[in-house]
Amino acid sequence: MQVPGGAPAKPGDVEITLRPDELEGLDEDALKKKYEQYQAAEAEASKKEDFSDMVGELANKQKRKAKAKENEQKKKYKDFKF
Repeated sequence: MQVPGGAPAKPGDVEITLRPDELEGLDEDALKKKYEQYQAAEAEASKKEDFSDMVGELANKQKRKAKAKENEQKKKYKDFKF
């Protein structure tokens, strides 16, 4: 993205939107804090969720179901008599 009248953006550059009503009465330190809070919120939102626990639980559940079904089939053959 290119800034009007400016150089093209480089990888790693940060683009922010400022609203004048939010900037009123804020000094430089307050602006830095606000920016850091925004960055922290963005980092938290973009953090990927770890699904390995859920995948492991699902795999175990499927194994238990398959084993129970197999045991049920074996029991049917054992109980069958002429």
